[in-house]
Amino acid sequence: MQKQSPIEKAIYKHARNTFEMDLRLFTQMIKNSHGILDSEFTVRDIELIYKKAKDKAFKKLTLSMVETALKLIAEKKVVTKKSVFDAVLESAENIDDLSP
Repeated sequence: MQKQSPIEKAIYKHARNTFEMDLRLFTQMIKNSHGILDSEFTVRDIELIYKKAKDKAFKKLTLSMVETALKLIAEKKVVTKKSVFDAVLESAENIDDLSP
């Protein structure tokens, strides 16, 4: 199995040890990622980006779709992709590992 990048590990933790995220988990991840949600970037924006990033053939976001959504958030907020990824990485540190 290929080694996971730090952002992949963070997404995996936020998605409760899977690589699929429904809107609820994606919204929770963004809300918990310090500095992303603000008066200019709201929950409605999260919902719109989720829908834009999700392939209609899937019920949930896959890993690559989550990464695309994070890039779309960076574009919308006019910040670097790295700053969004870093916020997600930091918030993942506060999640208890659910692995058996």
